[in-house]
Amino acid sequence: MYDLEHRREERSFSHKSTDSGSTFHRQIRKHSHSSNSSSSRFGDHNNTSDSEQSTDRSQRNSRNDSGQAMNYYTNKQKCDGLVKLLMIGDASVGKSSLIQRYVDDDFQFNWIATIGIDIRLKVVPMHGKNFKVQIWDTAGQERFRNITRSHFRGVHGVMITYDVTSRESFEKLDYWIKMASGALHNDAPRVIVGNKLDLEDRRCVSIEEASTFCRSFGIPYVETSARTGENVDFSYFNLVKECLKVERTLGKERPQGVVRIGKKEPVEPRPCC
Repeated sequence: MYDLEHRREERSFSHKSTDSGSTFHRQIRKHSHSSNSSSSRFGDHNNTSDSEQSTDRSQRNSRNDSGQAMNYYTNKQKCDGLVKLLMIGDASVGKSSLIQRYVDDDFQFNWIATIGIDIRLKVVPMHGKNFKVQIWDTAGQERFRNITRSHFRGVHGVMITYDVTSRESFEKLDYWIKMASGALHNDAPRVIVGNKLDLEDRRCVSIEEASTFCRSFGIPYVETSARTGENVDFSYFNLVKECLKVERTLGKERPQGVVRIGKKEPVEPRPCC
């Protein structure tokens, strides 16, 4: 009798253990499934982020490729003359954006800072002829200043750019004006451009202050927006027109743009020992 009851208790205990074990395994499987789901969602988020970055990189590469291709075909076109313009100014004032708006009629928010020099070409009809405008985009960072100085040779006109929302870039205009004056002929056209006109609520430099500053140097002043395209074509067109006017007036009496080149002092030979 005792053995029969004992076996019933063992079977009952074994059944309960099996139920609890299966319940435990079900809980483990449920937890594992939820963990996999959460890790899958996390992985999807990372994949989405990576895909967005990859798409952004591919878009930038495609823009660079299209710009190079356009330069190639523009350079192959036969024109009646060449006008070389130089863009100078502090970093992040929008020099590259202005060039892209003028050449491609496009604007992008994510820009990689210009390293050294970048060159864009555009054919501009004027006075019944086609002129090839060569725009040299310089880096505004201080470590590239020597490179910028070396590219004033052969320049017909200069566009000095600052950001109307950056007081610091406006205060640096005096430095860039002196750099241009020290390298260019006095007759070489130049213009000061206040960019980012569309950010009126963040303006740090008033139109009156900027205009007064530019008049003191005898340099024309215009405000633009690379984002909306306001006054961009107008600024470049007038600068190119002034460059052609100066070149027609002076003819071949002087080198194009540059007249002040540092002279090297003769170096005396030194004994080898």
